[in-house]
Amino acid sequence: QISPLLNTKIESELLLIDLGLGKNRMGGSCLAQVFNQVGKLTPDLEDPKLFANFFSVINKLNKEGLIEAYHDRSDGGAITTLLEMAFASHCGLDIESSEPLSELFNEELGCVIQVSKTKKPEVLNALENAKLKDCVHHIANINQSDNISIYQQGKLVFNEKRVNLHNCWSSTSFEISKLRDNPICAESENQQLLIPSKGLIVSPKFDIDESISAPYINVGKKPKIAILREQGINGHVE
Repeated sequence: QISPLLNTKIESELLLIDLGLGKNRMGGSCLAQVFNQVGKLTPDLEDPKLFANFFSVINKLNKEGLIEAYHDRSDGGAITTLLEMAFASHCGLDIESSEPLSELFNEELGCVIQVSKTKKPEVLNALENAKLKDCVHHIANINQSDNISIYQQGKLVFNEKRVNLHNCWSSTSFEISKLRDNPICAESENQQLLIPSKGLIVSPKFDIDESISAPYINVGKKPKIAILREQGINGHVE
């Protein structure tokens, strides 16, 4: 099991594995559409073997415990990948890029992995053996300021509080939730973004050892209907 949740308790760095090999094609990207453009060149995979190697080595590194966190690059590009990792982890990032627009917003195949400093040589060696050496680049470090900072060739070009970006990212879902659900509960959930502590907050107002469903179970009688739903849909609400 691996997730986008960063390990903030170790010395580490975030590596971009770019299967686009630096082509940074912007066609069809979210950034292009924001500027009312479509673009000409779209992301592509010229070498299927490269992808097969990528899939195999990531699984190998994961099984050997050499990767702390993983997130794919897709809609929005590497900047979205990094932000979602920061949001999940409630931490700031120092992001480095020589060409922020094309490098951070292209949607070529790839991923970002978190690697501890002590295990980095072993990880890089495995990636080189998988013919992925030219795909690997340092992209970010965790910071203690809880800010999202972007540096271009050492110069700070963007700096914003992580919580402000998180609020912006969640704003649409929050407004929908206020209409669909109990607005007080929606507001309470939204306020959790401001809490710096990591992880889930569990403070039940009932005895967790008490079976609240026991009085309603009609033992010995089959149900008339069963509802089957796929994880991740809202069919039970609708």
